[in-house]
Amino acid sequence: MDVVNLDTSMASSHGSAVVSLLEPPLPSQIQLEPTTVCNLDCIMCPINSLQRDKNMMTLDEFKDLVGRFPKLERITMHGIGEPLMNRDFFQMVEHAKSKGIRVYFNNNMTYMTEANARNLLSLEVDEIRTSLDTPYKDEYARIRPARNQRTNFFDEVVENVRTLVRVRNELGSKTKIKLVGVCMDETIRQMPDLTRLGVELGVDEIMIQNMQLWSGKDEFREDREGKVVADQVMSEVYEECRDIATGKVPLKMWHPGVSHGCNWAETSCYVTVDGYVTPCCNCPDPKVKNFGNLNEKSLEEIWYGEDYKEFRRQLASPDIPEICDGCVIYGGRFKEY
Repeated sequence: MDVVNLDTSMASSHGSAVVSLLEPPLPSQIQLEPTTVCNLDCIMCPINSLQRDKNMMTLDEFKDLVGRFPKLERITMHGIGEPLMNRDFFQMVEHAKSKGIRVYFNNNMTYMTEANARNLLSLEVDEIRTSLDTPYKDEYARIRPARNQRTNFFDEVVENVRTLVRVRNELGSKTKIKLVGVCMDETIRQMPDLTRLGVELGVDEIMIQNMQLWSGKDEFREDREGKVVADQVMSEVYEECRDIATGKVPLKMWHPGVSHGCNWAETSCYVTVDGYVTPCCNCPDPKVKNFGNLNEKSLEEIWYGEDYKEFRRQLASPDIPEICDGCVIYGGRFKEY
């Protein structure tokens, strides 16, 4: 997404109101959280510290929320939780696609059976992203341990990716399959081997992102500072990953000289399982920051509310909102959401 600069001198009409870029058009893309339940207990995920209630969005709730966004063109259907654990997920996708909405989602691939893969591919999902942060089985168990059990899903996940790619190719589907890895200081030197694995699996793109800061809380700020990899090391690893991927698969990975910025507040928002609107995926906890609940207010009331406008003002100023301090998107270390 391109960066949008807030220029309060620019204005157009919105009904009887004067609209500046502090009051942008209604969002055409959102990230919507189907569930806060997950079968893994990943070390970089804040699900335990945030103490979010364990909820599943119903199909009717999904339809209602999607209907609140009249200009919606794209939904990213994941959040704090594993989306495929929601039994209504496939029907949610079917509903969104019937409205001409593009559908993207991350998943941990533990539920990506061949039957589920065929179902999703038949629904013409636009992009399926698999979360895999290491090419090594023992390291995977450390990073993504199973919740309440000792299962190591690494072999299963790798085989499920392989199956998804095979079935996609058999069906001639246009669904894009992307491998997404979170790069931490303990794993940075593993990224070239992860790139090799992605090439071997036949994915369409590899994206390696820096550790994300969640919700601006002190404990995650400290963790983020501890995880930031020295630019020189990141540059060296990027060069190696690029050499491996060139001519085989597109690679997206931060390296010195890359910058991006953020325009979430003007183009999109994060909608929680219970209907709260938060700024973005960097703030999935409505207790930290939210602009209102779609079950209580209209989208227009929330999007054009004074709280949202003030947030946009702050984001355009040197004194950025606290939850944006350390964000890998704002800091140019993550290319897309």
